Amino acid sequence: MKKYVLIGDANSVHFQKWVNALLPHYRVSIISVTKIIDFNLYPNIEIWSLGIIGNFKLINLMLFIRLGNIINKIKPNFIHVHYLSSYGILLYFTLFFFRFRTAKVIATAWGSDVLIAMRHTFFIRYFVKKLVHKSDFITTDALIVKEYLQKITSKNIQNFVFGLPSMPPFNANKKDLNLYFSNRNLSSNYNIDKVVIHFNSIVKQNKNAKLVIANKGDEMVKLQKLVEHLSLQEAIIFVGFLNANEQNQYYQKAAFYYSIPTSDATSVSLLEAMAHGCMPIVSDIAANNEWITHKLNGYFIENKCDIIYDENFALHNIKIIEEKALFSKIILTYAKQIEL
Repeated sequence: MKKYVLIGDANSVHFQKWVNALLPHYRVSIISVTKIIDFNLYPNIEIWSLGIIGNFKLINLMLFIRLGNIINKIKPNFIHVHYLSSYGILLYFTLFFFRFRTAKVIATAWGSDVLIAMRHTFFIRYFVKKLVHKSDFITTDALIVKEYLQKITSKNIQNFVFGLPSMPPFNANKKDLNLYFSNRNLSSNYNIDKVVIHFNSIVKQNKNAKLVIANKGDEMVKLQKLVEHLSLQEAIIFVGFLNANEQNQYYQKAAFYYSIPTSDATSVSLLEAMAHGCMPIVSDIAANNEWITHKLNGYFIENKCDIIYDENFALHNIKIIEEKALFSKIILTYAKQIEL
């Protein structure tokens, strides 16, 4: 089997998804720029860790010497970096000083590394452009990210959604029509305050409505105060960070799902909610428009209208995920493309 190196944050569930999907096709090695929290996530896989704790900073670019030496030891056929505005720049410096003549370089943008970081910092924008030009194959997770990268390069860019490993079971009888679920990060980009305000209007019409807010973030205290101000303590519960199994339990029960970021690529959480038959209530941004059509299979929160649960909507969403967002199918197409 050909050797395949993945570079990024090995603690990320999205990174883990790529590793697991590629294992049947390649001899996979992992180079985690970050310190790995649980090595048991990757049994029987060669793992290297550069040991960064916390945010990736400019000074960490000196790690390119160690990264280059590790890649030289592995001698891979493919070098694949995830997240361009940090780990991608590290790889660019490595490629500048090292020559991996037998390896094809693959760069994958995740969303915020392009849509946010590149727009705000000249340094990042400059070196991401350099990395893109050095890469043999470029992929994105959403068309909006692809469109932005196409402004800085004439190279071909392929879109591969970070889809679901498998389809979850769906049982409409298990849905609680009063239950709403939100699991995006509690930070300003994800507008959880607007979720609370929108849900407040729902409670005024339905006293039995309940909202579960999962995840963590720097706006937790602000959001708790907003809930108290609106006297919604009985209707809204904060449950903190949830693991995958715990999230699935809420997906299965919830009839409605909120995801209203200001900026985003394809949200895997949104795809998971759709696969579980939740009714999406989303922001009207490009990435969400790739998956949701207002009143056909979900609702844009900006459009004032009655929001109801429709099982036909749910079945339509499940079909969309089956056809477009199963990662095992996506990886088969991806593997064929990079071998060309």
